[in-house]
Amino acid sequence: MKDITKGNLSRNLFLFAVPVIISGVLSQAYVTVDKIMVGQIIGEVGLAAIGSTSNFITLLKSIIWGLGTGVSLYIAYLSTSGDKRRTVNAVKVNLVCIALIATVVSVLSILLYKPIFSLLAINDEIRRDAFIYYLVYLIGFVFFTFGNAASYIFNAIGRPSFPMKLAIFSCLGNVVLNYVFIAVFKLGVLGAALGSVIVAATSAVIYIVRLYMEFSSLGCGKERIRFVGGDIFPAWRLAVPCMIQQFIMYISGAAVQPAVNLLGTAAIASYSVCSEIYSVLSTVFQNSSRGLSPFCAQCYGKGDFLLVRRGVRVTVRQSILLSLPVIALFMLLPEAVAKLFLGARASAESVDYVVLYMLLCVPFVICQVVNNLFHNFYRGVMMPKLATFTTAVYTVLRIAITYALVWRLGMLGVFLGFVVPWSVECILSVAFYLKGSWKSELYRAAERENAELGIRN
Repeated sequence: MKDITKGNLSRNLFLFAVPVIISGVLSQAYVTVDKIMVGQIIGEVGLAAIGSTSNFITLLKSIIWGLGTGVSLYIAYLSTSGDKRRTVNAVKVNLVCIALIATVVSVLSILLYKPIFSLLAINDEIRRDAFIYYLVYLIGFVFFTFGNAASYIFNAIGRPSFPMKLAIFSCLGNVVLNYVFIAVFKLGVLGAALGSVIVAATSAVIYIVRLYMEFSSLGCGKERIRFVGGDIFPAWRLAVPCMIQQFIMYISGAAVQPAVNLLGTAAIASYSVCSEIYSVLSTVFQNSSRGLSPFCAQCYGKGDFLLVRRGVRVTVRQSILLSLPVIALFMLLPEAVAKLFLGARASAESVDYVVLYMLLCVPFVICQVVNNLFHNFYRGVMMPKLATFTTAVYTVLRIAITYALVWRLGMLGVFLGFVVPWSVECILSVAFYLKGSWKSELYRAAERENAELGIRN
């Protein structure tokens, strides 16, 4: 279990970020490959079928992402205690709880698909294919979420290289299976879903084997899981606020999806592509600052509170430098990217929508770079409520602006529903940091002690 607070801070956070970014890019790559293959081989209708439910599925996944984030922060905090058996048991019991919750969420979402599809305003042209993708993906939902939570655990203990290696395997496996199922067997959106689920299930099994090996190396491999409150409740005091924050963040996507669905197949297909473009961008900026959360948690676990501000300064510089080239790439090649996803048969309307998104919205992604960094920071210093508040402001603004403008401006109104809330949340996140709203009593006590000793932080 690596202590990332020791040694050269810039080097530690950069070396942490690189494999995490690679893991994230590769994990996102096989979702992107799904959409490219569907767009190129099946066309707009296939893309619309996948995109019509993708924001709702992402909303469901956000619940587990939040829980995994919170649990991993507790594991990072606990790993500094030196109590290996307690740390290992906490990993085991919380991963089991996450898997059980994912199963329940999946089953309920399948059983309630009719009212969900009605709320999403999915039209008859794409309804059958949308249901096939939705059903198969949710059958494999527990595998996707378990793998994601396990990767967070490895990151929390300073071991991001294994998720990176597994992401390489997953990406290659998904590309091969997608080609076989979509291009060779002509299974359409069913093939796209099957390929993803098979790869996710295989990855989940590999994570379980690797975790067992890690536990065995610590002499705890064969110990039975102990469902004790001391290993569950502290983790979930962090996990639940993180879950709420993630849920609030992604509910906006599900909430505005019906407005997009009512604009027609071209709008749905282009919105699906825009969501994918944002996912690629967010994979870079989210993972470039992901190390800040376990870093801060380890600092707090050791009582080295004042080191966290140095972590923020280093991570701000790192995140911006790593994100800007990707942002610039999309801005310079908007039409080429649009046609890559939509295929040669795409309507001019779909292409124009995607180009508009890249020219209007992508420059403002820099606001999201800052927002995400402070989400990680506020979670790491045990103040997730600040991230929850700024996210709630973003969500309310996005829904309100989208529905106020979409009927008059169409997709331009949808895109303005991104730009304005991103900017407002960025201002709030920076303001809370500068004001010191995140500082705990322990942090303030450490500041006073440093001031008395004449030490500058």
